Amino acid sequence: MNQTLAITFASMMLMPAAHAAMPFDACPTEAFLSQGTSTPSGGYETYYKSVDLATGLVRVLSTSDGFVGNRVNSLAFNEADRYLYGFNKETLSIIRLDRYFNGELLDVSGLPAVNFYIGDIYDGDYYLYSTNRGLYRVDLSQSTLTAQTITTNAPLGIHDMAFHPGDGHIYAVVGSNGKLYRINASTGATEYLGETGVRGTALGAHYFDVNGYLYVARNDNGQVFRIDIRDVDNPVPTGVYFAQAEPTGNNDGARCANAPVLARFTDFGDAPDSYQTSLDENGARHLVLSPNYLLGIAVDAEGEAQVSPASDDAHGADDDDGVIFLSPVKAGFDTALQIYIGGGADTVVNAWFDWNQNGQFDAGENTLSDMTLSPGANTVLIRVPDDAVGGQTWARFRSFDQAGLPSYGGASVGEVEDHAITVVASDLDYSYYPGENSWVTLAYEDNWPLVGDYDFNDVVLNYRVVTVMEAGEVIRVDIHGQLTGYGASFSNGFAVHFEGVPANAADVDLAAVRYNGEVQVNHSTIEAGQSELVVMISNNLRQHLTSQGCLYDFFRTWQNCQSNSQFEFVASIPFEAGIEAQNLPAMPLNPFIFATENRYRGNFFGVNYPGRGLEIHLMNQPYTDLADASLFTQGDDASVIDAQNSAAANSEAPSYQSYLTDTGLPWALEITQSNWAHPAEYVDLVSAYPNLVEFVESNGDLSQNWFTQPISRHLFNYTGEE
Repeated sequence: MNQTLAITFASMMLMPAAHAAMPFDACPTEAFLSQGTSTPSGGYETYYKSVDLATGLVRVLSTSDGFVGNRVNSLAFNEADRYLYGFNKETLSIIRLDRYFNGELLDVSGLPAVNFYIGDIYDGDYYLYSTNRGLYRVDLSQSTLTAQTITTNAPLGIHDMAFHPGDGHIYAVVGSNGKLYRINASTGATEYLGETGVRGTALGAHYFDVNGYLYVARNDNGQVFRIDIRDVDNPVPTGVYFAQAEPTGNNDGARCANAPVLARFTDFGDAPDSYQTSLDENGARHLVLSPNYLLGIAVDAEGEAQVSPASDDAHGADDDDGVIFLSPVKAGFDTALQIYIGGGADTVVNAWFDWNQNGQFDAGENTLSDMTLSPGANTVLIRVPDDAVGGQTWARFRSFDQAGLPSYGGASVGEVEDHAITVVASDLDYSYYPGENSWVTLAYEDNWPLVGDYDFNDVVLNYRVVTVMEAGEVIRVDIHGQLTGYGASFSNGFAVHFEGVPANAADVDLAAVRYNGEVQVNHSTIEAGQSELVVMISNNLRQHLTSQGCLYDFFRTWQNCQSNSQFEFVASIPFEAGIEAQNLPAMPLNPFIFATENRYRGNFFGVNYPGRGLEIHLMNQPYTDLADASLFTQGDDASVIDAQNSAAANSEAPSYQSYLTDTGLPWALEITQSNWAHPAEYVDLVSAYPNLVEFVESNGDLSQNWFTQPISRHLFNYTGEE
């Protein structure tokens, strides 16, 4: 960016002090705020600020108007003499402010002895409004100021008002209910115009522009909304987000209503205007004075968007260097992006894709939502919807210093990049285990190789596998899970082993894990050091739990630990080349838990923490290359292990028994039921489900529904009724 522009802008906003009263040169395009501020000595001062409505930038113009302890509200701009006027609470008089915010107190008679904090000027007359007190007019052209009472009926609970530049009426929005009113300046009569949807503790600043747009600022969070009153006979009352300014406390706003809202030193996108690109369409735009929160290295500024088929790359520098597509954009697949964050600050990034190609970014198309990225290059994965329409469409990326930025509107920092992309259509088939809308339950006892309390609530998960096929071959597997119970005092990771599938069969660059819908940027999805494919879901499930306020922060195992919050995940594993369906291992694949590195694992191990080498699988499932096979047959484990049990073994038909006790009981269960009622803490599984014994002793021939026949009082969710 041209540094001269930044210096010029700053010089224009921060004006030097002067002794002689001097009016503004012309009708200013920026808006103004008076804001009450406490001083270090316990006093009070009024600060004067400018607001760039196009981007929300707020700058301090003056910290004093020359009157100590001054409290100024009802700020208004008088086009007749080009001065700002306000009402001084301390003296109950009017204060006139010049372009350098030197103040002059003006006595006024005829007003009730109250603080007026609502006011505006039209045609040289200063109008002051006080709820339940009245509406008053002061002719500022007179040498002696005398207020005339328009009405004492002033029922609206408003915090500011503004004159429309065309019809000479007052407009205001009530913060408590969001209702828009028109006030007749001659009679004080009010007319309800409709709901704006804009509510807040106070809407302390109202501004008009020359076109008839009303801008309303919410004190609580600084958001500015625009209301279309261009046609006074047919106003559109709905408030639309326009820019993000800063939160303000005690304040009031003023603006020259006959000035346009201009974008200066501002970066726009260049998508077609149906995507809200230009300023007139409230397009995405960013002030470019900050060196941080940028997309890429380059950024340029323009006064208006270069809407496609034009391009802002032809205006100044080619600044769309922050986002690079590393893989094709194909329906039903993940796409890899490189997003480069310029500057030295962590940055919040949002992205929208017009997947249905309707020429706009719909509410459900915020594909990348409030992702915080570090400075430098970041690799990010996005999922292209299965029903994305093939052909050319548009994507918009925005960077900012906080969350919640929409695809349109202004921002005081950051950058916007619009990218034309081509979506490749695909014809995919899906199969689901156990079903599209159903789950199996996985339950683990984590004391292996000891039986321990055998309560099978240490790790409890809902689990589903989706197989994605194209042209008869498996091209991706998605593993879905929900943590529904965690009664372990130990730290356990969770992973899934694809027996017989080489580790290099997976596309490492596009493999991804999402936690509660958010892609994990720095997560190693494919575990290194394995000859066969192992998908790493989490190294430590405990870290995903919020505090439950009970022993060890157990999750849904004690009656007082019944939080409904869940940890959900989806692991997506695309393959470098399609694989034959018969070469995919049998369901449910081989899900297992393992000990987190450098974490205590009980007295059996003492200070020799087993770490990643301790794996707990379903009965008779193989362990992985990283497992410690020396742990078998220790403690209560009665596995029969030989070299053929290894995942790396070349045997076509290994014969072994693993992860079972000498009575044939397992340390892990797959139950063909979602949200299985697991035992309460420290309750043995056999005590809660006694028919399990018959099922095991009959090799699964009898009591096949043992998991539906509990002793209810032994369950976590027991309510006192059998």
